[in-house]
Amino acid sequence: MNKWIVGAMMLLFMCEGTLAVWLVPARWQSDGSASPMLVMVGVLFLALYAHRYSAIVYGLAFGLLQDIVYYGHALGVHSFAMGITGYFIGVLFRPVQPGLVSTLLAMLTGCSLYRLIVYGLYRYMLTTTEAPFLWALTRQMVPDILMSLLFALAVYVPVRRFLDSPRGNRMDADERMAG
Repeated sequence: MNKWIVGAMMLLFMCEGTLAVWLVPARWQSDGSASPMLVMVGVLFLALYAHRYSAIVYGLAFGLLQDIVYYGHALGVHSFAMGITGYFIGVLFRPVQPGLVSTLLAMLTGCSLYRLIVYGLYRYMLTTTEAPFLWALTRQMVPDILMSLLFALAVYVPVRRFLDSPRGNRMDADERMAG
């Protein structure tokens, strides 16, 4: 694992639980739970610009951290959803030349898939929520996805420069061999 990427993902993880709550208007928080998925956006950037195996490893690790710290219904829901989404987006967008439009399309697809997997697991497998799909879609999923897209758009240029730089491209030899 690249220590710079781990540090950046830890920073995103901490910001998601602290600063993001302050930046979201109170009106949006009272209607539902609108919060940007900063770690998921980081995993999706790794899937697009590093490697799909990096995305699944970071998705599993930081998803498990989210399961432990932020959510208490079951361990592994966010870890599974984040890991499989990162891998799927890495496979799906591998032949696509990375650019702003394709990155935002990948973010939209990935964040939507992530939210649908989490909702489906909580609603139909664990039965810990009774929220109807339309309510969850309008009050939680769409605001979260839009805020995540705004975040991805805001950090697109610095992240792209970092991941294209020699420091960002230093991946493990195993990852290079697999790609």
